[in-house]
Amino acid sequence: RIVKDGVLLWEYNFPFEMRNYLLAPWRSALAQGQAISVLIRAHQLTGDERYAQSAHQGYRAFYYKARDHEGGVLDDQDGFIWLEEYIVKPPNHVLNGFIWALWGVRDYAVYFENSHAQNLWEECLKTLEANLKNYDIGFWTSYDWTQGYDGDLPIMPSSLYYQELHSIQMLGMYNLTGNKLYLDYYEKWSSYLQSYWKRVISQTWKIYFKVRYF
Repeated sequence: RIVKDGVLLWEYNFPFEMRNYLLAPWRSALAQGQAISVLIRAHQLTGDERYAQSAHQGYRAFYYKARDHEGGVLDDQDGFIWLEEYIVKPPNHVLNGFIWALWGVRDYAVYFENSHAQNLWEECLKTLEANLKNYDIGFWTSYDWTQGYDGDLPIMPSSLYYQELHSIQMLGMYNLTGNKLYLDYYEKWSSYLQSYWKRVISQTWKIYFKVRYF
């Protein structure tokens, strides 16, 4: 649906619990970014300007902070810009959702030669590179990061699926940027998956987390 300032949102039409209870419909930077990536490829293949127009309208969500605008998906903390998969309080900075959304921003910047998207891509690289350490819990990765807002919020360890996805996303970021930091994290997080005991400990913790907090 189109909301204030012509922002086109691809919303989730079901309730969902993620730290807070999200009532339907709810918006997401991940949905915006992935939809934009699909629309760009559809425009590239067909030349149909309706796909480009929808991509432009959808990208407008990345102009606004979530707390200030009904269509916004951004958050800022300590000078860093975040793309939020879930609009919750406090923001929970989901790693995989941030990266999926960021890839959509990059697609938009490159395909349409858009300066705002290019600047946002560069700012979000600073965010990611400065904060990756916060997702490493020593033997596994955390699904999200809320400790910067409230130290009492529990760490949510990743499932096996998201541990593998985080690793693959690091390899993707290395291929896009050439920054060896991402390659180092890819190798480190992939190595966690090779350890039987790290898998057992992390998934036991994950089960406890789900039972205790969800």
